[in-house]
Amino acid sequence: MGKLDSLNQQVRTCRLCRLCRTRLNGVPGDGNDHAEVMFIGEGPGFHEDREARPFVGPAGQFLDELLEIAGLRRADVYITNVVKCRPPQNRDPLPDEIDACAPYLERQIATIDPVLIVTLGRFSMGRFFPNDKISSVHGQARQVEGRIVMTMWHPAYGLRDPKGRESLKDDFRTLPAVLEQARALRAQRPAPAPRRQPDFSALVEEHLNGLPAAPPAGADAVAPPAEPADAFAYLAAVNGKTRKTAGRRNGSAASEPAPAAAAPVEPAGAEEPATVVYAPAPVEEAPVTGDGMAPVAEVAPAASSEAAPPARPRRSRVAKAKPAEVAPSAEAAETAETAADTVATTGETPESEAPSAPPAKSSKKAKPEPEVKQLSLF
Repeated sequence: MGKLDSLNQQVRTCRLCRLCRTRLNGVPGDGNDHAEVMFIGEGPGFHEDREARPFVGPAGQFLDELLEIAGLRRADVYITNVVKCRPPQNRDPLPDEIDACAPYLERQIATIDPVLIVTLGRFSMGRFFPNDKISSVHGQARQVEGRIVMTMWHPAYGLRDPKGRESLKDDFRTLPAVLEQARALRAQRPAPAPRRQPDFSALVEEHLNGLPAAPPAGADAVAPPAEPADAFAYLAAVNGKTRKTAGRRNGSAASEPAPAAAAPVEPAGAEEPATVVYAPAPVEEAPVTGDGMAPVAEVAPAASSEAAPPARPRRSRVAKAKPAEVAPSAEAAETAETAADTVATTGETPESEAPSAPPAKSSKKAKPEPEVKQLSLF
């Protein structure tokens, strides 16, 4: 698995700009992931869009010829483009399309880390020399970002113009010498510093100094507690229970019963706490009230060691006292005797002595009789 496989997959499925709508395939790049020389063109063409490889058309065939002049093979270099998708009708890539693909190009340069970069055309040259004209700087090699960058014409220019064809061949003949300069510059680059590992020696020493000192040779060492033969015996001893035996099945000895907890010893001369006895309060007779109810106090229970709650008074019914009969006086007896003689002689009851009967009450009011008027016909 190559170092750029993940990046290549992202390029094939990229949709960061409008070129994804008209492309057939994304063209990330092709070549050696560890190449010393990296070629950067402008963008895929008709044939590249179908085969998903850079420089496979007529311009690519001319590039293979130029590589032979420089003493290089296609398998020894890495070839890519500024934009990874073909612009419609092979037009020039727009600035926003170049910016959308810039992260892919930067990652390719950082991953491969070539000693020499060769730009093919003005758009790839603008990545490193945005203010230069390719007609005046082609074939020149300059140091940029710790490596050598050489600008050249695009191979398609050599197919259109015979002068451009010869100019490209002349520039590629100088490529081996430029590559040697690039290798010498790379040799002068300081080696990357090894990753610094944290030093834990001081931390370990501080930890050891903080540990307690070893006990003297003559000190009594505390023996670790012996493990019981029966695992359940330990739990039974902790809980204060006695286990009959644990060796009936596994042959181990029966566990000893846990010693009973000793009763606390009271100091000599200590006085026993006095026992408080609550006596019942005397019950007094309650006076009888007008409604025949009299409060009756509840008898307190027998004395106990605990304090009894106060008794709640209750009310009980007491029979009403009947009025005493009064003996008749002498005058009343004489009047009664006279009235009896009168009744025996005349058979009538005296008016003064005859009881008057109360008038009867009717539940309905008596209606007045209607007045009848007699009419005369004559």
